[in-house]
Amino acid sequence: NDTNSYKSTITTVEEEYGAIGGDNFNTYIDMNSHMMHNPRNTDITKLVRNCNKRNLANDRHNCVLLTTGSFNPIHPLHLQNLLNAKKFLECEHQPPWNVLAGYISPTHDSYVHGKLGDSAWIPARDRCQLCDGAIEEQGSDVSSWVSVSRGESEWSDGFVDFGPVTENLRDFLNDALVDQQKILRYPLCVVYICGLDHFNKCSY
Repeated sequence: NDTNSYKSTITTVEEEYGAIGGDNFNTYIDMNSHMMHNPRNTDITKLVRNCNKRNLANDRHNCVLLTTGSFNPIHPLHLQNLLNAKKFLECEHQPPWNVLAGYISPTHDSYVHGKLGDSAWIPARDRCQLCDGAIEEQGSDVSSWVSVSRGESEWSDGFVDFGPVTENLRDFLNDALVDQQKILRYPLCVVYICGLDHFNKCSY
């Protein structure tokens, strides 16, 4: 069967409550409205290049990695987590998965500023630039496949938790690469990467 559905069902507040909720934050996205991610804030150039270079357009086991967080500022362990996950998925997991790209997604200012206050908060635009610089500093082992997605930090409705962010990125990528451009034959998966402290707080 060549068909493989990836679209989300409508997500309710009760179904997609975040680990950090409250009246000040939106922890869900109405998938029937507009997309958080788009070609302007989430570049797919590296993903497509790696797919073509490795001849993986018809493979069923393609994925991208996503990590979210304040990145206030980013540090080497954030990038090492992505490298470790890529190595595991491609070399140890059975069946192996092809990691075509990785995305660093800095969290919206409304959350970071509220958590850290004026003295420690770095605005999203600067946090994104620091992430870009850190990626380039690591050389081609990282810069050949990792990019910064600004979709989450630029989202007009404020903070959204990691679950809906992951789903929205998945839907954007598959809409672009499978449905529209026909670059991939099968939908790719988005694998969420986080540290142990975040993992221990996850409710799903």
